Amino acid sequence: MKKLSRFALVMFLINMFIIVSCDPTEDPENTPEKPPIEDPDDGGIMRPDEPMVPVVPTNPEPEKPTNPEPEKPTNPEPEKPTNPEPEKPTNPEPEKPTNPEPEKPTNPEPEKPTNPEPEKPTNPEPEKPTNPEPEKPTNPEPEKPTNPEPVIPTDPEPEKPTNPEPVIPTDPEPEPEKPTNPVNEGQNTSYTDEVDRELFKQLKGHVDYYNKKEFFDDFLFEKYPMYLVQTDSWSFSSAGNAKKAFVINPKKVTSAMKKLGSNESMGLNVYRFDDSMNNAMNRLANGNDFFTFNYSLNNQEGYYLQVYARNITLGRNNETAVTTITHEAFHALHQKKGPLNPNWKFNFDGIQDKSSFPYTRDLVELQILVTEVLIDFPNVTDKNVLKEKLKQYVAIRSKEMELDPTSRKLIKNMSLNQERSEGAPHMIEFMGKRDYFKNNDKFFGTLYGIPMKAKDRADLKDMLNSGNFYPVGASVLYAIAKLDKERMKDYNSKTPFQMASEMLNMSDSEKEEAIEAAKLSVDWGAIQKKAADFTP
Repeated sequence: MKKLSRFALVMFLINMFIIVSCDPTEDPENTPEKPPIEDPDDGGIMRPDEPMVPVVPTNPEPEKPTNPEPEKPTNPEPEKPTNPEPEKPTNPEPEKPTNPEPEKPTNPEPEKPTNPEPEKPTNPEPEKPTNPEPEKPTNPEPEKPTNPEPVIPTDPEPEKPTNPEPVIPTDPEPEPEKPTNPVNEGQNTSYTDEVDRELFKQLKGHVDYYNKKEFFDDFLFEKYPMYLVQTDSWSFSSAGNAKKAFVINPKKVTSAMKKLGSNESMGLNVYRFDDSMNNAMNRLANGNDFFTFNYSLNNQEGYYLQVYARNITLGRNNETAVTTITHEAFHALHQKKGPLNPNWKFNFDGIQDKSSFPYTRDLVELQILVTEVLIDFPNVTDKNVLKEKLKQYVAIRSKEMELDPTSRKLIKNMSLNQERSEGAPHMIEFMGKRDYFKNNDKFFGTLYGIPMKAKDRADLKDMLNSGNFYPVGASVLYAIAKLDKERMKDYNSKTPFQMASEMLNMSDSEKEEAIEAAKLSVDWGAIQKKAADFTP
């Protein structure tokens, strides 16, 4: 019994010692949290392990992660690996009662230390603070900011600005250039062939000549909007098959139009535009297979439409395409009341009655005589000669009007008006051609024949009742321009005959003298014979 009572006394003392020693720590509630959270005075250094103990933290644990966690990355991390290890084996117990005693001894402190406390504080305390403490603050905290932070800015930021930024400016930039530059500033293109470039070169040469304003100040050929279609071949019976098309001076530039570079435009404002060429060919097929006026392109009216081909742009007939354009452009631009020539006054419904045109021997002699008087124009440059020839013209036409037997007075109302409407375009066409091609072509003979060379009566009649008006009117206007350029303004409202008559102010006797002088200047006998042979 003594031994038993002694043993009981020893056990009683041990239990009392254990109870006394455990009361100050009193946080055996940390035992279910795995003892490293209970013992260290880190104030919660081990809180990164809290996910391992989700059951116990009913009241105190949520307080510990709120406060100590923000302290871990900022201040205590560098201190924990240096100080807490030596402090825990030496003075853990006196420090613990200072801080946690007032907080933790409220509820479960006396109950929890009965069973697990003597085992857990002895062994695991030195092991768990040594290993997890340096690993958990060092690895997860620096890894989380190091990996996601650099990855997010480095990958998407350089890719998004690098790809879309260069693509966006490269596509829309070339489109606004088409409508802004009337003449390309040096960019080279490859939209043409030698036929296109030759025609553009010819047109630019004529533009430069007309800009000298030698005859008309208000003939603005360089601004005329045109739609020109190249075909494989052209003839009076067929326009050929369309190959490509170009717009000169477009009224409206679209994205489908391709601006020609300076290497191809020859100084003109030209765009490649094939989209409407088939429609254009259909329009010409319903006309003369060559040209038409007031063509509508992209819902914009007022374009001159014409075809051209190698056989009328290069080679022997290289003048055909360009001279047709210049001639018809004068009709459209100058002989039309509009913004380009607001002063124009002319009635285009003038009489044109070839079948009724007078064809008596006396009139045929005078009409052939006028041709022979003006036959060398425009190679006549002497002003005295020009004035004498102009007087002879006025005298001969005045005599014709006296002899006109028609009720509608076709010499006055048909011949003189036709000399005005066709004479000026003919002069413009030929003067431009002479300047560009460096030739001495005359107004007469090249296109409409010479009456003295007529082969038969029908041939002669065609010359006198229509074709002769072109070169006669051109010759008269040429003489007026060389003698008194200011009078060319009267062309907007008067015929060449009226202009010359007012300038010369001839008397009847002067007119008779001029007719006699005209007969002496030519082979009057040959003219009389021709008239006798070709008239009834």
